[in-house]
Amino acid sequence: MIRKIEQGWESLIASQGLAWSLLLPFSYVYGLASRLLRLGPGQKVVGLSVVSVGNLSVGGAGKTPLVMAIAAHYLRKGHRPAILTRGYGGDEPQMLRQALPGVRVFVGADRLALAQQARAAGCDQAILDDGFQRRHQLARDLDILVL
Repeated sequence: MIRKIEQGWESLIASQGLAWSLLLPFSYVYGLASRLLRLGPGQKVVGLSVVSVGNLSVGGAGKTPLVMAIAAHYLRKGHRPAILTRGYGGDEPQMLRQALPGVRVFVGADRLALAQQARAAGCDQAILDDGFQRRHQLARDLDILVL
């Protein structure tokens, strides 16, 4: 799959001329850095099970309602769930807090640090909202892809 993407990119550059060809070395550096960042399992937070919910494109695929349902399920089963979200400057974290009393919501870009905060606060389950948008240093126990 990755090779097909690379071939498509090279074909686009070949058809667009010199300006595009000057960008080719940068694309290889970016691709290599991207692959290196995805290596390794990530760091596990002892005592915290992590579920990542995401999609392959940006936007409304129904991730947040699924995250809410998973958190509510864990809460009903007697767990202490936390939702880890980037927030993106919107009101979504506040909406999650209001809709799910008893579920802790942590907001920030560093999911590993948020997971550590959640565990320190007594949570035993963490659900990553929009967890596929970038590689995290946090090890995940389950990835759920929303289509």
